Amino acid sequence: MRKSFQRGTLWLRRGKRSKTWYLKYRDADGRRRETVLGDIAELPNRSAAKAKAAEFLVPVNCGRRQTGPVTVAELCGRYRRDELPERRSTRAAYSSLLAKWIEPRWGAVVMADVRPLDVETWLRDIALSTKSKANVRQLMHVLWECARRWEMSAGENPIGLVRQSAKRTKKLARLSVQQYRELVGALLEPHRTMALIAGCMGLRIGEITGLRWGDVDWESATIHVQRDIYQGHVDDLKSRNSDRLLPVPAMVLESLRTWRGNAAYQADAEYVFAQDNGRPMWADTAREKVLQPVAASLSIGKIGWHAFRHLFASVLHVVGAEPVVAQELMGHADFSTTQQYMHGFDDRKRQAADAVAEMLRVQ
Repeated sequence: MRKSFQRGTLWLRRGKRSKTWYLKYRDADGRRRETVLGDIAELPNRSAAKAKAAEFLVPVNCGRRQTGPVTVAELCGRYRRDELPERRSTRAAYSSLLAKWIEPRWGAVVMADVRPLDVETWLRDIALSTKSKANVRQLMHVLWECARRWEMSAGENPIGLVRQSAKRTKKLARLSVQQYRELVGALLEPHRTMALIAGCMGLRIGEITGLRWGDVDWESATIHVQRDIYQGHVDDLKSRNSDRLLPVPAMVLESLRTWRGNAAYQADAEYVFAQDNGRPMWADTAREKVLQPVAASLSIGKIGWHAFRHLFASVLHVVGAEPVVAQELMGHADFSTTQQYMHGFDDRKRQAADAVAEMLRVQ
């Protein structure tokens, strides 16, 4: 039985139509094995192939202490195997950051050779928004923390010294109350009802497309938010606070009632906003094919479904909702997150400024 930690042997085999990465290794009983890792389209370079090999060898190396220098690719491989979040959307986002950014640049580098200033310089130069760069930096920090726990790295986490702002450089698209009214008035069903739920109840778009008719309690005028949809698949909710029972305003309830009478799928187990095949609607398609063209026709600008959630939070602030109420309606784990969604409306700011000027009027 093989007891030492192994990395296997990689090579690229050139076929008639494509190139394929292969891995030679010894199994838990010490027998020589060979496996296909993937073609050049899936694994475009050696760093990506090393990461895939490290992920594949995790069960073989289980319980065996790793010796010698550890590469970032090996760390990424184990992270994929053992630590990727279960939530589908988060898992996809992290996998994309690993494959597109972290592994191509750092995969072949030994962990001990990664320096904070080198990471800072790299982050400064890559073609990503500041928020996405901050996400890359945070994921790298998580990787090193995992490495310390797995005893793949000793000492401090070097990424803790890496400075990267998360401040947005692009101005966030916002909706005024008047723009929202115009937009809802221009949308046709079912997108009109979707916009009403988004603006008047603050649901995330995945929570809206995840609604089933059985989630609506018509007598108590409530909706139970208990699932999220990501790229057509049922996903976990974003946080434990996201599972919530929400009051439904009369206007929204009436719109839902009317839509149900016209919808092709009306059973309790069926989706409120379903495609022709009964599967939940794709949010990206609804945004690109319906929401944004209608918004553009009204000179509102390019917006997404999340703009409604910001509008909802801002109106909550204007009407004086208590912090705990706003937080629970939004489904946030912390009120500080809710505050980031709250913005002042231009007309309210002008009224406030005029009121101050009137009080300070010089005779």
